[in-house]
Amino acid sequence: MTLPALFDTLRIPLIGSPLFIISNPDLVIAQCKAGIVGSFPALNAREAEGEPIELDRWLTRIKEELDRHNQANPDNPAAPYAVNQIVHTSAIELARSHKQSICVALHPGTVKTPFTEKYLARHPAVAASEAAENLMSVIDGLTPEQTGQFFDWAGKVVPW
Repeated sequence: MTLPALFDTLRIPLIGSPLFIISNPDLVIAQCKAGIVGSFPALNAREAEGEPIELDRWLTRIKEELDRHNQANPDNPAAPYAVNQIVHTSAIELARSHKQSICVALHPGTVKTPFTEKYLARHPAVAASEAAENLMSVIDGLTPEQTGQFFDWAGKVVPW
């Protein structure tokens, strides 16, 4: 079987896992330069209200850095990259077959855990049980028309 030309730059047939919170442009660029498909969830590229669209900035940076790498290293080009848009895609597919389904992304806010201890001075935090209650309240208020969106713990839409 012959692979599509898109995969000609792979050193090994491997896709870097799109890790929630962890995957970012630095990781994707390093993966691509190493010869594997770099990826990140679109959900990771979030901007504060009023800021430029973060996903656009991430994609521009990745494309420009990989273009520079490819020009400087024509014998060792970067592998392709991917953006995981699971909520958008799943929401579309579910809406086709299950008209009353609701598929959204939810952000619990900062939850008090050993992992978040170093952030607690900068962000308000809640216990895991309260975070779960907050998300359940958001879920209880959703309608099928809201499918495919991203909401915070208070039910506010978070821009993609």
